[in-house]
Amino acid sequence: MNNKELQDTLFQGFSPGNWGYGFKRISVELPQAMRNSIPYSFTSVGFKSEKGEYYIGLRMNVDQGSPIKFRKCIESTNVIESWVEMLQEYIQDYKMNIIDNGVSNATYRIV
Repeated sequence: MNNKELQDTLFQGFSPGNWGYGFKRISVELPQAMRNSIPYSFTSVGFKSEKGEYYIGLRMNVDQGSPIKFRKCIESTNVIESWVEMLQEYIQDYKMNIIDNGVSNATYRIV
């Protein structure tokens, strides 16, 4: 999928005046070399604020209180780069021992 298709997927289901989370989720999978170091899965969501601003969210699936990070999204925002930035923040925040910093090789699937 190209960047526009990823954005369209994340923000699917919004009509004028509506806000909240989009209908679709995208499962973000880390490169195989990193999976042993990070025992969590990640899910991306689209969010539209009451002001009409769009955000890309990345949830670290730990439990019911799983943390989520957001990046503002405009037409030129690169979805995959946003995921990489948020993944790197999770790695720093939770002091994960990562040997391979190749998060840019992450894959995704729509769920």
